[in-house]
Amino acid sequence: MNTLSTSGQYNYFYKALNFFLGLAIYFVLDWAYRTQISVTYMYEGYRLDSSPERIIIGKIIVLSVLAFITLKSLSPFIYTMLMIINLFILFPNVVLFENMDAQPEILFGILLLEISIVFFSAFRYPISVNQVRIDKRIKVLLIIILISIVPFLIIYRFDFNFRNLLFEDIYDTRFEAREKRTFFTGYAYSVLTKVIIPVFLIFTIYYKKYLFTLVGIILLVYLFLCGAHKGVLLGALLILAFYFLEYYKKLAIVLGVFLVAILLCYYLKEKNGNVELESIVVRRTFFLPAYLNICYFEFFADNPMRLSHSILSPIYQYPYPVEPTNMIGWHYFNNIKSGANNGVVSDGYMNFGIPGEIIFCVITGWLVAFFDSLNISHKFGGLFIYFIVTINGSALFTLLLTHGGIVLVLVGLYFLQNTQEEFETGAEIESGQELEQV
Repeated sequence: MNTLSTSGQYNYFYKALNFFLGLAIYFVLDWAYRTQISVTYMYEGYRLDSSPERIIIGKIIVLSVLAFITLKSLSPFIYTMLMIINLFILFPNVVLFENMDAQPEILFGILLLEISIVFFSAFRYPISVNQVRIDKRIKVLLIIILISIVPFLIIYRFDFNFRNLLFEDIYDTRFEAREKRTFFTGYAYSVLTKVIIPVFLIFTIYYKKYLFTLVGIILLVYLFLCGAHKGVLLGALLILAFYFLEYYKKLAIVLGVFLVAILLCYYLKEKNGNVELESIVVRRTFFLPAYLNICYFEFFADNPMRLSHSILSPIYQYPYPVEPTNMIGWHYFNNIKSGANNGVVSDGYMNFGIPGEIIFCVITGWLVAFFDSLNISHKFGGLFIYFIVTINGSALFTLLLTHGGIVLVLVGLYFLQNTQEEFETGAEIESGQELEQV
């Protein structure tokens, strides 16, 4: 009884803390846009066009959503994913709704996504599969990784620019990598770096197989040098960092770090005129995806694509000379090479209007709730936080195929399901059965 009471008080404390941290971030972002972003980056299209009615509506939405998530009984997983959506998606889009006359349909899609997650989380989705045995998981994952990495060894070999490890010459390497990329390596790259290898690393750390942890890190660095995508290393660091602590405390740390980072941006800007940190942390992380939502909703308002640039191209003729991401870059940023990626909300609207927005958001909401139903250990929480962040910058089919969403479902079913109970009870690899043949 005392343990349960203490645990409940612990959860209430961190939920209250996260409520106020989230609210503080929203108000700081609102201030930053009105006084800084709309001035410094006016040339990119950011403008200040606020109205009292929109400001009141925006504040009501944020307060209502935060209060609902805080007070409603939700699983730690669902609670955390909703707060991450608030941080990266809802807050910036509300700020632009208030101050830039953004389309209300954007907020409708985001709120529908959150409602869908809450609704579908009330149901369980029992899918019976023959899971990979505890003593075989590391071995099976390692075999999958080694087989999948062979085409990379054949194509890229070891002709690397090691300056990429310092995040230098990144774009030159990416261009060269695209020239060498095949159909398999194009899809396998994200699957390996965002799903398979991170899961492998977490299992090796939990079961104290540190030699295999080192092998996984080396293979991850190798793949980073093949494509020079910073997200490979930064995403892996995020996933591994969230191995520790449970969801409520993890979330408090994330919110606290971002609040401090935003304030630090403007301290440095005020002190020595440094705008680089503001551009990376505030503009690119928060407001650029929100601004791209406005661009997509405006550009495709009367001309839905119906996936004519994708899987339905045999049925519908695509009307533009370049991909939608390049069209947006060309039209709004005067740069046809710009990959102005959109998220699930604007992807649904771009393809099928409001009905598409509804369908795409509901599908994504169900997928997040499905992951919750698998009873996966919080040690894998970073994997799903990274997935949620990807929702903000990836089209639905890109999210599922290119960025490993479908593979994450399969890995969840066959490797991660019920790991919460296994890890809590301390299930171990039996002595004498552990990787003796690897």
